[in-house]
Amino acid sequence: MQILYVHHAERDISNKSIKRQDQDITKNGIIEANLLAEKLKQVHVTAIYTSPYLRCTHTAKIINKYNNAPIYEEDRFNEMKNEETWKEFQIRHINA
Repeated sequence: MQILYVHHAERDISNKSIKRQDQDITKNGIIEANLLAEKLKQVHVTAIYTSPYLRCTHTAKIINKYNNAPIYEEDRFNEMKNEETWKEFQIRHINA
């Protein structure tokens, strides 16, 4: 089994009134995600796991366009929580 870890594409931080989880990706982020989709179209992707944040799901949908793999949203991939230590954050991601 091979696991590829991909961070979401460039996020749009221009509107500070939008909550972090509701921020989408930029036009440049869409271009980046499409470039990655092109590179991954030769790879047999069986599943994609993503945080439910908009920028993450949008990135996942774009990079999945040639594979059509199921996309699973996983809360454990969300950002670091205020009360969480770096080690706890890493363990949460590894367990997910």
